[in-house]
Amino acid sequence: MGGGKKPGQVALLMLGTHKPFGGMSQYFSAWAQSLKSQGRLKGVIGAHDVVKSVDGVDAFLFDTQIDRLGYKRFIPYLVLTFHRTRKEIRALSRQLREKQIDEVWLVDDFLFSSLYVGVLGKSLAGRVQVTIHDPVPHEGHTKSLVSTVLYRLNRWCLRQLARRDKIVLHFHEPELIKGLSWESVRSKVFSSHPFPAALTKRKRTEDERFRIAFAGRIEPYKGLGVLIDALRGIDEHSPQLAKRMVLSIAGRGAIDHPFADVLLQSERADFQNRFLEDIEFHQVIADTDCLVLPYLSATSSGVALLALTYSVPFIVTDVGDLPRIANLSPLGRIVRANDVESLKLAIEDVFRTRGTNSLRIEEKPPSSVLRKEPR
Repeated sequence: MGGGKKPGQVALLMLGTHKPFGGMSQYFSAWAQSLKSQGRLKGVIGAHDVVKSVDGVDAFLFDTQIDRLGYKRFIPYLVLTFHRTRKEIRALSRQLREKQIDEVWLVDDFLFSSLYVGVLGKSLAGRVQVTIHDPVPHEGHTKSLVSTVLYRLNRWCLRQLARRDKIVLHFHEPELIKGLSWESVRSKVFSSHPFPAALTKRKRTEDERFRIAFAGRIEPYKGLGVLIDALRGIDEHSPQLAKRMVLSIAGRGAIDHPFADVLLQSERADFQNRFLEDIEFHQVIADTDCLVLPYLSATSSGVALLALTYSVPFIVTDVGDLPRIANLSPLGRIVRANDVESLKLAIEDVFRTRGTNSLRIEEKPPSSVLRKEPR
């Protein structure tokens, strides 16, 4: 972090919108909690939903309209308005200096955040620290020529940023840092990351059924269908065990699986298909008996960090940084991606090693719908 200077006052910056169940928002909240506990968090910079997510600090409204425009519309918007935006960043820098803020930490995964950070770094007397969420793309995100060019451009911009004395790049994934081979800037790159602080505690009673949770925005790459198939496999081979399980899905999106409707209409699953506030999302994790992240591809996951926060058993796949997170806790398990049998065995293992003693068999268990094929 630099030699000998007393840690200064920090303002956190987020360019996009605050999504409690998103990875970057989890990191943003973790940094906010950590810096507040050290007495170093002076302010929060961003759109209205960003600045209102942290209480008791100065709010600096700075709305880039990124999430509302989307990349295809935002690129020409950025080109046409960046001169004006640059003036706004300089005005923001003046406010930060007046508030005696020494550092700005940007926590965001926006592709062109480097352009904003470059201007901010030039105009701010203090240091700018940048958390990079996806320094390399998810699998499948470079199928088109445009996507490939954009990610290469972003990688180049990051290199240029890292060469500036006042800018420190923060990658949360050590293996990706090694893969970048930036020997000339390695001293400015670090990878430690605070875990999110607990906002609640477990409220479920221990005699309820074993609750398996899939939490977060539903996307094809997150492999929810693999989890559903694994639960059907448990039902076919261990129906008595399956009767004691319930699947909790918390996050917005569509479930693309032929058996989804049958599952969701049963007593064996509940689906909160909506936006969840921070405290609601934390409660889902705190109340689960096993968090499952059956991702087909990923770099990392803020949801997995919450499993560590609440000491919840969790299962991840062998993609991206997920194995490293799982190895941080004896409650973490790693399975092969897109492997139904491997996931099924892992869920059964979590159930038998943690849930057997505290769970009771229902006198009148719900119907075993997962065993039936949809018509």
